[in-house]
Amino acid sequence: KDLKTSEAEIKANIGYAVGGTSYYVRKKIKDVIAITKTFYPEWNDELCESYLKEFSLDKEKRIRELSEGMKVKFSLTLALSHGAKLLILDEPTSGLDPVSREELTEIFLNLAKRGVTIFFSTHVTEDLDACAKRIIYIKKGKIIANSTYKEFVDSYRLVRLKDGDKKSRFIGVCSDKDGSTGLIKAEEEKDFSDREVLRPGVRDIMIHLEKEKIYD
Repeated sequence: KDLKTSEAEIKANIGYAVGGTSYYVRKKIKDVIAITKTFYPEWNDELCESYLKEFSLDKEKRIRELSEGMKVKFSLTLALSHGAKLLILDEPTSGLDPVSREELTEIFLNLAKRGVTIFFSTHVTEDLDACAKRIIYIKKGKIIANSTYKEFVDSYRLVRLKDGDKKSRFIGVCSDKDGSTGLIKAEEEKDFSDREVLRPGVRDIMIHLEKEKIYD
């Protein structure tokens, strides 16, 4: 649909949530819900109650009593209770402990199974490994990659460097306790038949892309 002619209808199907949202810390969950629902004509009280129950959120609790993980769940509740079909999340798992992140990942997967499209920005690559179907990689405002998760990870390889290798042969080079590795395109693997070639994960690819530079 055209945004110019159907803006209200389109926005009614979009929910937004951000990690670390504080709201009014002295207010109770039920108070924030009462305020938020006035902005959405399509607000569904039954749907809201179902998410509160699913996420184990007590309406009588004050925001300041919630853990960071529970705050994210509450943000999701507010974002979804008007029947949103597209959920936009900004760093939803930022600052959370591993257990909370794992729990939220399961929530995202369950929402996706129900037909909710989730678009989220993150620097936590484990989130992408766990639930991403498509990856858009942006570097310095430029889209470097826009593909399915599988296409993204399958399009690169890591090569274990040897002494004397020219770094200019690689997209990016990183070093760790085991030595140095260089990122190459998958189709270049045949040129390194005498080397140890590894299949990288999302984290490996992103770190090497961030190390990309022009070598003399």
